[in-house]
Amino acid sequence: MTKKSIESFIQQVNSGALDTNRHLVYREVKMRQKANLDMLRKALPRMPHQSLTSALSTLNDSGLIFQNDSGYYQPTAPNKYEYVSKMREQVRYEKWKKHGEENGWFKRQFEEDLDVPEGVVAIGLHDKWVGFDESGQLYLIR
Repeated sequence: MTKKSIESFIQQVNSGALDTNRHLVYREVKMRQKANLDMLRKALPRMPHQSLTSALSTLNDSGLIFQNDSGYYQPTAPNKYEYVSKMREQVRYEKWKKHGEENGWFKRQFEEDLDVPEGVVAIGLHDKWVGFDESGQLYLIR
């Protein structure tokens, strides 16, 4: 989420203007300051489990909340939204990469002789090689 969309979302939560699942879950986490999945399920009994976990995941991805080591969800300080979002993205990437390496569909560029542009990370997906740079620009390597 952009800074503007986060500000808008927070304003909607505070005003009660919208009551989407994300708004309801965020409002509950913010009110409690610390809540686990069980607490949220009891506080929002009409919300299906999948909808609750989806809202938590989306809020976590956007950096509005984070999950601490004890499994509790907490609201993120406003000056940390971007940092938490980037950390979540990095953790998800590392899990995806590990899963790919374990299952053989993620190969590293140094395993094959590739002509990769400077600053580009190449990954093998099945029989194709793609790359990306820090800006997210994708490259078809082979």
